[in-house]
Amino acid sequence: MSRDALDQSARDRRFLGGVVVYGHPVRREGLWLSVLGPLRAWRDAEEINLGAPQQRTLLAVLLVRCGDPVMMREIIDVLWPENPPSTVTNVVQRYISQLRRLLPPDTLMRSAGGYFLDLGPDSVDLMEFRGRVAEAAAIEHRDPARATDVLVDALRLWRAPVAANVDSAIRFAPMFVELDNELVTVALQTTRLALGLGRAGQLLPVLHAAAAAAPLNERLQAAIMQVLAATGCAAEALARFAAFRSRLSDELGVEPGPQLMAVHRAILDGAPLESGAAAEADPQPAARPGIRLAQLPADLPTFAGRSGAIERLSSFLRGHGDGSASARIVAVSGLGGIGKTTLAVHCGHLLDADFPGGQLYVNMRGFDPSGACVKPQDALRSFLTALGVSERDQPQDLDAQVALYRSMIAGRQIIVVIDNVRDSQHARPLLPGTPGCAAIVTSRDALTGLIVAEGALPVVLNLLSRAEAEVMLEQRLGARRVATEPGAVDEIIAYCVGVPLALAIFSARAATHPQFALGQLSAELAEASHRLDSFGRTDGDNDLRAVFSWSYDLLGDSSARLFRLLAIHPGPAFGATTAASLMAVDTRTGAELLGELGRANLLIEYEPGRFRMHDLVRAYSAELLVSGEPEDERRTATRRLLDHYLHGSLAATAHLDSHRRLDSAALEPPVAGVTVERFADFETALNWFAKERPTLLMVLDQAVAFHADTHVWYLAWAMDSFVRRHDFWRDWEATQLCALAAAQRLGDVWMQAWSSLVLGHIYYESEWNVSGEGEHYLLEAVALFAAAGDRLHQAHAHRNLAAQLGDFGRPAEERRQNEAALSLYLELERDSPGSVPPDYIASVHEALKIWEQGLPYALKSVKYLDGAGNHREAGAWNILAHIHVGLHNWTECVAAAERSFTLYQAIGNEYLAGVALHQVAIVLVPAGRPVEARAMLERAVQIFRRIGHQRAESAQELLDSTGTQQTTESETDSPVSGVR
Repeated sequence: MSRDALDQSARDRRFLGGVVVYGHPVRREGLWLSVLGPLRAWRDAEEINLGAPQQRTLLAVLLVRCGDPVMMREIIDVLWPENPPSTVTNVVQRYISQLRRLLPPDTLMRSAGGYFLDLGPDSVDLMEFRGRVAEAAAIEHRDPARATDVLVDALRLWRAPVAANVDSAIRFAPMFVELDNELVTVALQTTRLALGLGRAGQLLPVLHAAAAAAPLNERLQAAIMQVLAATGCAAEALARFAAFRSRLSDELGVEPGPQLMAVHRAILDGAPLESGAAAEADPQPAARPGIRLAQLPADLPTFAGRSGAIERLSSFLRGHGDGSASARIVAVSGLGGIGKTTLAVHCGHLLDADFPGGQLYVNMRGFDPSGACVKPQDALRSFLTALGVSERDQPQDLDAQVALYRSMIAGRQIIVVIDNVRDSQHARPLLPGTPGCAAIVTSRDALTGLIVAEGALPVVLNLLSRAEAEVMLEQRLGARRVATEPGAVDEIIAYCVGVPLALAIFSARAATHPQFALGQLSAELAEASHRLDSFGRTDGDNDLRAVFSWSYDLLGDSSARLFRLLAIHPGPAFGATTAASLMAVDTRTGAELLGELGRANLLIEYEPGRFRMHDLVRAYSAELLVSGEPEDERRTATRRLLDHYLHGSLAATAHLDSHRRLDSAALEPPVAGVTVERFADFETALNWFAKERPTLLMVLDQAVAFHADTHVWYLAWAMDSFVRRHDFWRDWEATQLCALAAAQRLGDVWMQAWSSLVLGHIYYESEWNVSGEGEHYLLEAVALFAAAGDRLHQAHAHRNLAAQLGDFGRPAEERRQNEAALSLYLELERDSPGSVPPDYIASVHEALKIWEQGLPYALKSVKYLDGAGNHREAGAWNILAHIHVGLHNWTECVAAAERSFTLYQAIGNEYLAGVALHQVAIVLVPAGRPVEARAMLERAVQIFRRIGHQRAESAQELLDSTGTQQTTESETDSPVSGVR
């Protein structure tokens, strides 16, 4: 490398351990947003906090499409690839509102059906990058040296993978993959220009940085090797090839592609590599004259649905002539029977006019039940024959075949459909190597190797939507027949769960029996235990069991057993620790087995490390479970699963509510082989509960069916903190009713008492407010705790019962219950000082309006619970606020109420946060404190309306009655002044 090049290199970057690392973007005046690397933003010299992860992802989406509208549907698909929340539009609008506060006015605007970010190259690194690329394109013919400098400057903006700090699963969305490919294309264009000018040395810094951002991209590696060879560093180029080849093998289990291998061989042979210096290729035989290549199977006349996938795939491949440096590749993956081949063939026909050179097609039979897949050599021979090369002239060596094939189609604008490959390596030799051509590759494998190393666009096919499934039935059976039996159609669609092959098999049966009503045929599907039987009455290739078995038969013994045992799992999703417990293996092995099932497309990895199995696959798994696992093994695995979720829930609730303790002497430790979830802190425990809540409810029902009553009760107890915290009233009621029934079957009086106490609270505080039920359960709790000899919890039950009686206008009974509670608390304190938490005693003093005696206990309780961050601490501050009300300490009252409100909000309990404000506001109004009262009531009304609670009406009535008052100068000193 020349001295000038070395000096330029030193100015451009710094070396860390031999890796070229560019510094942060230049800090500019005003706003600067960076997406060509980690998503970051600065205003002047100060970095901006971009908010929650999904809000950051939304900003990344808008930046990647900066200058173009982004449809709401596309935003939702990227942010929530699976199961968006019912309030998804409101959530997106809230993120948009928060982003607008960070951006200049009128830059994030609404467009028809979506949003539009209007920022230029002075504010966004991507816009500056594209501006420089456009500038280089405009001057390339008259001043290629200047164009090369401009492109090098543009590439310096690319610091890491696009939006590198966004969730890696989301970064596989087409818009991010396309931008990564765009950046690679510019790097390769720059390489060709610089090599042609003999200025390769200045490229190394930017190419090293580009390769660090796309470490497995073979085209970039080939470019670096060319540059190294051109600057006299052939040995370094060969060493780089060896290191990269080893990395591909270790991380992807594949060999380098033919293009990189060709560069390697050329360097070994000392052949020139600079642009324009290559010798002209030997003349190659032409395709058969007068015959256009048209190998695609016939398009399906009844094709329906997949509009989003078709649009992404077609748009990507129609860009094949835009100056890209290589062929465009699409990797279509999904479950067997999901419609991959049908989509690929359909799109191939749709794009016929875009590829005038014609179509090549091969079915590689990668998952054939016989195990005899088509070898790449055989597929290449068929392609070469179609291209006019006689068998006599075809080479025997695979590399030579690949080279001849790619030479034959270069510049021909041919689309190649490589169907049903086993993995990326199976497809690689058949990929076109030059721009103008394109390939669609389909597989049950995720084809990660093509996505990462070849820049392929991933298109993952999921289940058909209900509307798409109905259109498919109409296409195959006729709109009239479908319209006459809407109820039966609904059942058919539900039973086929969006699997196109299932719908096709059913439609074939219905079409060949037009005399059968659809309702009669749908009845065949109704028996869940025999559901797959209805899809087995056809030839082997289309039998749904056979389709699933093709993937299953390729599994190793351990992954096949996990597939069978997953039928035991009742919930919608699972991860590595669950798999580990089912199999009685370690977590790492569990993750590896799930990965193997995911790669076989028997499972869907909908987010990193989390998997789902759709209903028909589960039905197949259940059949295999019964036939392949002895009953005692099934029962043992079920026990491990129950232990896994129970002990995981107990570990999580210990973080959610550290002051909550339970004598678990009756609970056995987990059986051998169970992997118990471990949690680092409050947040990880809370997130686990949020993610696993649907599964935990199903596991509880499974424990009931398994007659594991101890598991039922303890699981309901462990879930109590989470469902209470988030006001999941129906879940709370259902789990505690199960717990009470389990305790009764166990004959455990104390367990019955506890569940009765919780149910009494649920029926009083919940949105349906069933007063009679609440009182019944609390009276039961009082009697049962007394029978169990538990005076502390007996006092709790008296206290809760008193609160209900007071709210229902029975003050005399309320007082008797409070006096009973206080008597028990003080009796316990005399017998064992410190045995009663001070917040319990303070709450009864407050209820009996014994303010002076209650204040020391209230102050002691907030100190005792300081930092707990749970309901107890929030409630202690609420009690202190009410005692200050009784003592007319208004300033202290408002401060304590605000502290209680803040704590309830921090733990996610909006209902009790609103109650804390509402109750104090009720007494502030007659006390002549309308400003503080209004501030509290406005927030309380907002909360109650947001969660749909009936307290909103009474809070609004009180707010209306306070009137509108101006805040005086003296009132602005209030702790809640101006808070809304």
